[in-house]
Formats: sequence, C-alpha cells, structure tokens
Amino acid sequence: MSRSPQSLTAVSQDYLKVIWSAQEWSDAPVTTKALAARLGVGASTVSETVRRLADAGLVTHEPYG
Repeated sequence: MSRSPQSLTAVSQDYLKVIWSAQEWSDAPVTTKALAARLGVGASTVSETVRRLADAGLVTHEPYG
C-alpha cells in the first residue's frame, strides 16, 4: 500500500522517523521498549501504534516471544 506522507498522522510520522533512525545505524530489531523510551510513551501505546502501522503495510512487526 502506497501512502503519501501527507495522509499519515503526525504520530505515525514520528514513529516512522524514530524507527527509520534506529534502523539506519543498526541491524538490530527496534523493540517496543526502545520506541517507548525514545518517544516518552508507554509500551502499550507503542504496541497499538505499531500494530496500526503494520496493518497499513508501513512496517513489519514481529511479536516478541
């Protein structure tokens, strides 16, 4: 699914920027905990937003465990 940046919410854009930045310098997976710490939000908020981004085809989410 192709989306223009204008069709994304500011929150989605922020998450994608943080994920991209983390992946730019490391091949390690970006964790929910790392995103929560970087964005200053709770892990459950990150999980929900990442799920929405994955549903939209913008990220690949692999649940831990």
